[in-house]
Amino acid sequence: MMTNFAKVSIVCLFSALIFTAEAQGDPVFSVDDPCEDIAPFSVPCELENVFLRMRYVGGYCEDSSNRQTAEQFICEDIDPRPPFDEVFRLEAADANNQFIFYYGGEVMENQTFVIGDDYEMSWNTNITIMWDDGDVFQTIVMGSSCQNRKLFLGDTYGALQLIGFGNYDEEISCSNRVPVIDDDDDDDDNYNGCNGNDGKKGCGKKSKKGKDYSKKGNGKKSDRRG
Repeated sequence: MMTNFAKVSIVCLFSALIFTAEAQGDPVFSVDDPCEDIAPFSVPCELENVFLRMRYVGGYCEDSSNRQTAEQFICEDIDPRPPFDEVFRLEAADANNQFIFYYGGEVMENQTFVIGDDYEMSWNTNITIMWDDGDVFQTIVMGSSCQNRKLFLGDTYGALQLIGFGNYDEEISCSNRVPVIDDDDDDDDNYNGCNGNDGKKGCGKKSKKGKDYSKKGNGKKSDRRG
C-alpha cells in the first residue's frame, strides 16, 4: 500500500515537472485565423518535428477537422460549458510517457503556444484542457509526429488549431510555408475528418518538460539548439 508520504512525493514531483514546462514571457495572440487562405489538407508536415505550434480557438470535439484516423485522434468533451473566453489550464504530455511534459500553462482564446521537447515528438500526445476551477473541459489524444501521423496546417483538434510545425533547423507555419498540394484521395474514407459533421466516428463525444519556443521561430528558420 502506498504511504501518504509516497503519495505526497508523487504529487510534488508532478507539480515540479509541470512547473518546468510553464510558458515564459508574455502570451502571443493571433485574433485573425492565420490559416484562412490555406486550402484544407494542402500543406502536410513532411519533416522530423520536435514541436507543434498551436492556437487555442475554443470549440467542441465535433468542430474538429483533420485527417487522422479514429485510432490516432480521440477527443472527448467532459464538461463542455460555455463561455470560451475564459482562462484555461492546458497540459500536454507524451502519450507513452506521462513524465515527458510538452506544455503546462494557462491559455486564452486566440492565444498561440508551442508544445514540444528537445527530442523528436512522440507519435501520440495527450492533451488535457481544464477550467480555472480545475474541472476538465476537454481531453484530446492526437497523433503528434509528422512521421505518418497525417498532420496538415490548419487542422483543428477539438479546441486547438495547428498553425505550425518544425525542428531545430526550420519551421513551416501558416504565415511562412511552401505549399504542397495533396492530390491523393485514395484514403479519403479512412480518416476522422469531422469537418463539423455529427455522427462521424471518433468525434463529437459529449460526456461526463517542455522548452519554451513561443518567442522563437514565428515562421522563420532559427537555430533552436541554443
